Amino acid sequence: MKSRIFYDVAVLFTIFLLPWWCSLVLIMLGIFLFKSLFFEGIIFGLMLDALYVPPTTLFFIIVLPYIFTTTTTIFVLFSSTIKKQLRIYNV
Repeated sequence: MKSRIFYDVAVLFTIFLLPWWCSLVLIMLGIFLFKSLFFEGIIFGLMLDALYVPPTTLFFIIVLPYIFTTTTTIFVLFSSTIKKQLRIYNV
């Protein structure tokens, strides 16, 4: 439990102080690092969308307004099936 809290603080640190791709890598790593579902990744995706996605760009309004949230949600939802298929991951 403590390691998950420290990991969340580290991801928050990277969201606010490092480029977006560093935090996205840490979120994806956290999804596969913890055995239970990493639902915090969805909240972190919302934070990344609020900080890095331009609000009035026509491309993002038509195509995908919440790109980081959608990406992390897909990874969180499909991570359980991927973890079961991995030989090195004991579920």
